[in-house]
Amino acid sequence: MYLYPCLHPHYGHSQISNLAKANKMKFPLFEGDTKGIDVVLRRGDMLVLPPFWYHRVETLESSVSVNVWNDAPEYDVMEEIYKKPIPLELHWSLSMRVLRLAKKLALNSDQIV
Repeated sequence: MYLYPCLHPHYGHSQISNLAKANKMKFPLFEGDTKGIDVVLRRGDMLVLPPFWYHRVETLESSVSVNVWNDAPEYDVMEEIYKKPIPLELHWSLSMRVLRLAKKLALNSDQIV
């Protein structure tokens, strides 16, 4: 997905804004056969997306869009994970950092549904 890094203003968003026109030189690991789902909403329609689904919106005519976030349990789980410090020390080798990070993620994976 090539997400922006955590200190970037667009953190959590994909750097690939158009799946059909992804720059293969800039994003070499992007799967070219990835397809999205096109949905056309009409007056009065509403689209509900599950938590953490990546999506792109393109309006075909003048319109008003409203985003509403609910209190899905997935948000609570992610909030708890983000609160925990990542146990990395500057003097550790790269392999040690990767192992520690993998262990940290594995410990938290049982909380994710």
